[in-house]
Amino acid sequence: MRILSIRPGPPGSAVLAHVDIEVAGLRIYDVVIRRAADGSLRAFPSERGRKATVSFGIEFAESITRAALPAIEGNSHADRDAA
Repeated sequence: MRILSIRPGPPGSAVLAHVDIEVAGLRIYDVVIRRAADGSLRAFPSERGRKATVSFGIEFAESITRAALPAIEGNSHADRDAA
């Protein structure tokens, strides 16, 4: 998985960032990293008109979150390969 781009969420929002990713040649844009109801950070697909544009399994959503966290936390190595 590769983080292509990351943009901060609005100040004061539960949305921490919007992320574009690439996995095995597939690019997914505008993935939202936000706090879940249980307080954990989680990746969610973007929505268009209240409908998700894609669906993520829990493990995949967690791997997106792990890959994006260094950039969200201020690490300058956002464009890196992640497991």
